[in-house]
Amino acid sequence: MLLIAQQELAGSAASAIDLGYCQLWLARAALLAGDVEAAARQAEEIATRHPAALNLVADARLLVADTLRARQQMQAAAEVRTTTGEQLEQMKAPGRASRAFADSAAELEECGEVEASIRAYQRAMSVGDLASY
Repeated sequence: MLLIAQQELAGSAASAIDLGYCQLWLARAALLAGDVEAAARQAEEIATRHPAALNLVADARLLVADTLRARQQMQAAAEVRTTTGEQLEQMKAPGRASRAFADSAAELEECGEVEASIRAYQRAMSVGDLASY
C-alpha cells in the first residue's frame, strides 16, 4: 500500500516533504519486516535529502536510532537519540524531545551506563510535559 501511495504521490502535486514522509514510512515498514540495513539506508537518505525539513529529519534520525537498537548498538542509538532530542528541544517540541531523552536513558541503562541513564531521564523530565507519558 505504501508503494502505491508513493507512486501516486510522485505523480501528483505532492511536495518533496510529503514524498519524504512516505519514504520514511516505507523505511519503518522495512525495519518491521526485519530489513534493518534498508531501513537505516533510507532513513539516512531522507535526513540528507531534506535538511531544511527539520521535523522530517528528526523523525528520520529517530528511525536511525531504532535501526541501531535493532543491531544491539545501544550506545550509538542513545547518542543519536540524545542529539535528536537536543534538536527537538531547540525546535520547541518538548514532548518529542522528552521522549527522545527517555528512550536514550533506557538504552543507556541497558548498556550499564547508570549515571548517564539517570542524567538522560532527568533531562527528559526537565524538558517535557510529564502528562504526555
